[in-house]
Amino acid sequence: MKNFIFTCLAIFAFAQARNFNEITSSKKLIAAMRVMESVYDEKSGSPAGLQYEILKKFAESKGLQLQVEKVDVIDKYFEETGGKPAILSKADIVADVITVLPEREKIYAFVKIFPIKQILISKKGNPVANWDDLKGKTIIVTKKTSYEANLILVEKKIGTTFKYFYTPATDQQVPSLLSGKGDVTVLDSNLAALRLFDGDLILNCAITKTQNIGWGIAKDDSAFLNELNTFINKALQDGTIEAIWNKSIEAIDYKSYLAIAQ
Repeated sequence: MKNFIFTCLAIFAFAQARNFNEITSSKKLIAAMRVMESVYDEKSGSPAGLQYEILKKFAESKGLQLQVEKVDVIDKYFEETGGKPAILSKADIVADVITVLPEREKIYAFVKIFPIKQILISKKGNPVANWDDLKGKTIIVTKKTSYEANLILVEKKIGTTFKYFYTPATDQQVPSLLSGKGDVTVLDSNLAALRLFDGDLILNCAITKTQNIGWGIAKDDSAFLNELNTFINKALQDGTIEAIWNKSIEAIDYKSYLAIAQ
C-alpha cells in the first residue's frame, strides 16, 4: 500500500511543470532539446552544442546538474495538455532554437537569447537580391512552419504565388537544395550561418524583420524567469555568451553573426 501511494505521488509530481524552488531542491535541471549542432550535440562523445553549453553555465551557477530530455521534432514543444505545454511534464525548460512569436507566448514565458531573421539560401551563381527574384524559382520549405507562413506573407506583399517543393522536416531543406530539388530555401539566421561551411551556398536577403530566439518555461514561474533573465543579461555583457558561441559555432564568429541577424 505504501509503495502504491509513493508511485501515485511520483506520477503527480511530474504531471505538471516544476517551479524554481522544486528545481533547486532537486539539484537537477531538466531541459528539452533537439539533437542538432546549434542546440545539443553528442558527436564529440560528450555533451556539447551552443544552447546546451549556455544552459550548462546557468545550471552550474545555481549548483544544478543539467539533464537533457531529447525531443525528435519541434512540434513536440507545442503539444498541449490542459492548455499548457505537455513537454513541461517531462522537462523544466525548452532550451532550443525557438523563435519567439505571439502565438507561442500564449503558452510559454520566454527568455530571449539571440536576435534572429529568416534568410534565403541559394547556390552560388543563383543569387536572390530581393523578393521579386523569387518569382519563377522553386522554393524548398517544410509545411506548417514559420518559414512557410512568412513566405506566404511575402507572396501577398508582392502579389504573386510561389512554386514550392516540400520536405517532411526542416533539416532536409538544405540537402534538398544541394541535390537540386529547388532553387532556394529559407532558414533562421543562426542555422543559415552554419551553412557557410558549404562552399556552394550563399546567404541572400531576409524575409522577416529581426526577431528573437528564446528558451521557454512555464508562464506562471516568475522566479525562474527572473533568474534566467538575470543570468543571460550578465552573460551577454561580460562576454560569456560570445565566448561560448565562438567555441561552438566554427562557421561564423558571434560579432559577424550579429551583423547578419540584427
